[in-house]
Order: sequence, then structure tokens, then C-alpha cells
Amino acid sequence: MNAGKGKSVPSKKKKKSSGFPEHGKAAGFSAGVIEILEQLDRDREAGAPFETAAASFVGRLADSPEMFGELVEALVAKATEWSVPLLELLLKDAAEKENRKHLKRALYRLRQKGFVWEEPAAKEESIWKPPPQPRTFCWLSKLYPEGLREVMLLLPLGIGEYVFMDSYISDRQGILNYQNGVLKSKNLSSFIETVPQSDKDSFIEADPGHCRFLLEEARSVGLGRGEEPDRQFVEDMRYLVRQVPDADVHPLYRRVDQAQVRYNLPLLDDAIKLMEPEHSPIGVIDQTVLESYLQEYTTAAESRIVLNEFQQASRKEEIYRRAAADIFGRPEERQRMRRRLEEVGYFMWEKGFQKEARACAAAAAQMDAAQSSEILTPNPLLIAIARHSLEFYVHQAHEEEEEKHPLLIRRPLLEEEKGGRGLIGD
Repeated sequence: MNAGKGKSVPSKKKKKSSGFPEHGKAAGFSAGVIEILEQLDRDREAGAPFETAAASFVGRLADSPEMFGELVEALVAKATEWSVPLLELLLKDAAEKENRKHLKRALYRLRQKGFVWEEPAAKEESIWKPPPQPRTFCWLSKLYPEGLREVMLLLPLGIGEYVFMDSYISDRQGILNYQNGVLKSKNLSSFIETVPQSDKDSFIEADPGHCRFLLEEARSVGLGRGEEPDRQFVEDMRYLVRQVPDADVHPLYRRVDQAQVRYNLPLLDDAIKLMEPEHSPIGVIDQTVLESYLQEYTTAAESRIVLNEFQQASRKEEIYRRAAADIFGRPEERQRMRRRLEEVGYFMWEKGFQKEARACAAAAAQMDAAQSSEILTPNPLLIAIARHSLEFYVHQAHEEEEEKHPLLIRRPLLEEEKGGRGLIGD
């Protein structure tokens, strides 16, 4: 607020003393009004900023709106250099017609006393309005097994054009495939309707800064593996960095308070339950990392030795524990899984599954806090991830086997098909 607006000019006449308690009581003002104006006197004499005093003044009046008329009269009766800007502030926010008339009369009376005030002239709105700035579009696919996903960006380029960036990335291998192109603005609407709207369940419209972070992260992973990125990708990334600021906070934690979920045990239990279905949204441990335990698990599940249900469950549980202790005892694997959990949580939040997103955030916080001592006694979350990953790959192997060797389906012949022919497969 600018105290200089509607600047008041004291009258050349000598003003009377502003000892308000005596004059206020004589004028019949209530104790509440006297208290507010005395506080204004103290603030002004102490050199307090007008903005601070005005905020306190407006707050007190909001708590006691019945004092409005009396307070306006008191500001006129005890005129100071703050009276005009305070009344002007009330006029700006006044909604009722009677209050506005009261304030304008009070300001007129102050002018008669020598405090000059001019009502600000209404600004004429220009008919011409600048065109809206073109925006950056970004879409993220869901997180596929082993940390794979697709990132699509549309960056404004000059007038009437967009750069289209389409990347397949992996948090372990970097940039797997990259394509780019130029899109005309006239085709923007139809493009948005078709890509990625053709597969709405698998994509979200995401924060461009986060997309930039994911692409930079994938490029760093590739460079760490000794792989040079595509030249066109490097050029497009330079333009992306100039156009889109980096995201300082993961978008999941703009929606979920990380401190509230970190030690929330019910949310952690919900995260473990998310891993129970065969097609869980939670990412899995990479098969190359899990290979030795996968062979052991498959052998135990298909063993010809007759085991009762308890013995088989006990053997599998022991494999889960050893796999979790070994794999998550490596800080880089723990960090990778934490990031995957955050990405799944962000995707689920944007799809409207807020409870599940909080569960993912709680699981990510638990992964972040996992200690090396858990190598011997891994926590339930680590065991659940190992179990889910092993079951996922076994289920995937069974599906692939069925595709290679489909079962013969027998069905009864219709009446017109009968005629000495046998059933299909005979």
C-alpha cells in the first residue's frame, strides 16, 4: 500500500492538540474507537510504516464492523496525515452504497479542513489486448516395469510453430530413443486431441520443469555409461533449458507434505497393499538385478520335492528376505527405487488417486530412510517390493509361455458342423 496515494496537505491554520482521550470522550466516542485511534497515534509517533498500521486498522475494523460509522467520524474529528489514506483504503474496499457515500462525505469534509484529496480517475481499459504467451506442453507416460517411460514436449518456437520432442527414457540406461519435429500452431488443437489423448489412461499432462529434469537425468545416466546422446537431442535440450526453468521441488511434494507422510505407518501399510495385485502400479526391481533370486524362486516353486503349503511359503519368504537385504543394501538401488515410487505417486495423484499417491510418497520416504542395518533384518516394505518383483516376472514368463504354446481349446460342434468330423484337435 502506498501512503503517498491521496497525499494530504495540512491546513495553514494552526491545528488544535491531538490529545485524543480527553477530546474523544467529550465527543462521545466509544472506548473501542478511542483505543484504535490511540494505537494509530502510537504507531505514527514511533515511525511505524503506514502499511503496517493500516493492516492492523483494517483487521480491527473487520472484527468489529459495527464501529464503521463511528470510526469514520472519529478519523474526521481527529484529522491527521493518515486520515485521508485510511478513509481512501476503506472506500476502495467498501461494497455497500451507503458506506461509500459516508466515506466520500467524510473525505469532502477533510478537504474543507485543509486536507486535499482527489478521487483517483477511473482508468480506461484498452480495447487492444496483447495475445497470450504461447505455453509449453508436456506429457508423461506411466512408469513401465524397470523404470521405462515416454516423455513428450511441445516448445513454442518463434511465431506460429512448436518444437516437438518425443523421448523414451530409462533410469538405468538413459535415452533409449529420440524423435523430434516442428508443429504448426494451426495444428496444435488437433495434435493435443490425438496425442496422447489416444491413450488417456497411460499419460498425464505434467509440469514442464519436471520433464526437463527427467530428460537431463536420463542424459546424465547415458553419459555415465559412455553413450553419447543424439546430436539433435543435444540441440533441442539447449533450447529447452533456455525456455523452461528447472523444477526445484518434485511435483509430488507440491501436493503431498513430505514431513506428514514420512513416519505414517497406516500409509506405509497402504503402499504394501498396492503391491499385492499381479498388475500393480508400483515399479519392479530390474530383472538383471534380480536374476539369481528369480532362478532360485522358480526352482523352489516348481520343485519336484513334495512340500506342504507352510514349507513352500517359508522357503519363498526366505528368498524374499535375502533378495531385499542384498539389493537394497546397495545405496544406488535404494535410490533408484525411491525415485520410481515418487514417479508412480505423481502419476496417480494426477489421475485422481490421492490416497494411493500419499502411500507412494510414504514408501519413498521409507526407502530414503532405510539404514544399512536392515541388510540383516529388512523392513516389510523392502520385502514386499522383492516379493512383488519376483511374482511379476514369474507371471510374465507364464504368459510368454502360453503365447508360444497356446492351449488347445475344445468346443462342441454346432449341428451344421456334424457330419462324421471329430472335435477340433482330434
